[in-house]
Amino acid sequence: MRVIHLCLAASAHALAPAPAAAVRQLAKTAGDDIRGIADAAAENSLLPESAYHIGRGFRKWCGSDAPIVVGRDPRLSGPALGEAFCRGALATDAGPATTPAMLESLLGDGDACGSVMVTASHLPPEWNGLKLFSRQLGRGLNKKEVQEVLALAAGCADDDAAVGSIASRAVPGVDGFMDEYVAKLRRTIVDGAGAGARPLEGLKVCVNPGHGSGGFFASEVLEPLRAGVS
Repeated sequence: MRVIHLCLAASAHALAPAPAAAVRQLAKTAGDDIRGIADAAAENSLLPESAYHIGRGFRKWCGSDAPIVVGRDPRLSGPALGEAFCRGALATDAGPATTPAMLESLLGDGDACGSVMVTASHLPPEWNGLKLFSRQLGRGLNKKEVQEVLALAAGCADDDAAVGSIASRAVPGVDGFMDEYVAKLRRTIVDGAGAGARPLEGLKVCVNPGHGSGGFFASEVLEPLRAGVS
């Protein structure tokens, strides 16, 4: 009889930490936002499972059934994290956006009680994060308030009876979320320049799009005002 010996190599992909433990680990380094590495092998990992429970915690912290809107930057981990947060918070997906636009969406006449930006700002691409905004406060949450959200999130993750499937709810989206913000930027330039509807005509502008985040500014703000953009 021929005997075949099989050597099973360890998986290259580490198992994701338990959601409650992962949320508590994120709390150790959280400031006025939450940041982690989108990799289960990282000590300070930020994965969709954690984003789901943080979404639940944020909804509880807001204490309202009013809409919550979630935007994101172009990081590859952004769509999965944003979708998981939306499912946990019963929120709406705003798609690609900017951090100022997420705050501004709460300062007007809308009915949202909170908004979230999925971003890690200037950190390397393997990182991502969650920046939370409150209409009631009129600003982003501070470190103490973020800790309150994370404590609620960890409690949600501990409550096995309350945990549902991340894929159990369709996430609604909103079209044209950035339109009002972009129009405001154009008006600001027009009003400030005081040179008519085409104040940038004849000017050549070099734009650094920040790995894609600021690309809209070239095509949606400067070009319609007749700037030459490169």
